[in-house]
Amino acid sequence: LQPHHHIPMVPAQQPVVPQQPMMPVPGQHSMTPTQHHQPNLPLPAQQPFQPQPVQPQPHQPIQPQPPVHPIQPLPPQPPLPPMFPIQPLPPMLPDLPLEAWPAT
Repeated sequence: LQPHHHIPMVPAQQPVVPQQPMMPVPGQHSMTPTQHHQPNLPLPAQQPFQPQPVQPQPHQPIQPQPPVHPIQPLPPQPPLPPMFPIQPLPPMLPDLPLEAWPAT
């Protein structure tokens, strides 16, 4: 009967205890990121250099203007009206039902 005592199950609980120590470990990691942020502080000094590249940006807006020409091709969209001629097809639908009458 002793073997039936869930004695083997008790050891399974022991592994759960190690998890508790694991919790404090994550806490330490959270502090490590703060240290990494300190090295990032020097990076802000580099940011001032970025403003120089900002000047080229004003030239970029000029480039978008050329794309305006491609927009002209959009006017060809009016060809869509020719699609309306498809409307005559609906009248044909009624013809189909008429054929159905003779079928009956």
